Amino acid sequence: MGKLPYETIIAAIQGDKGAIEKVLKEYDAYITELSTFEIIGPDMRKHTIASEDAKQEIQEKLILALPKLRGLKK
Repeated sequence: MGKLPYETIIAAIQGDKGAIEKVLKEYDAYITELSTFEIIGPDMRKHTIASEDAKQEIQEKLILALPKLRGLKK
């Protein structure tokens, strides 16, 4: 993960859709990792499953948390 510009973060906090997309893109790999699970299948082997539902839920929680960062200072 790189470092998002301060202005992008502020714009995302203020609800700018383009900035929110940049934040989501920046954290996409991490969110995908968080939404990936290992299960044991009927064949008794480990299978890695990427849950799109879990990924969307994490993204939604991130979007909803952004306005709560209003106290962010440079």
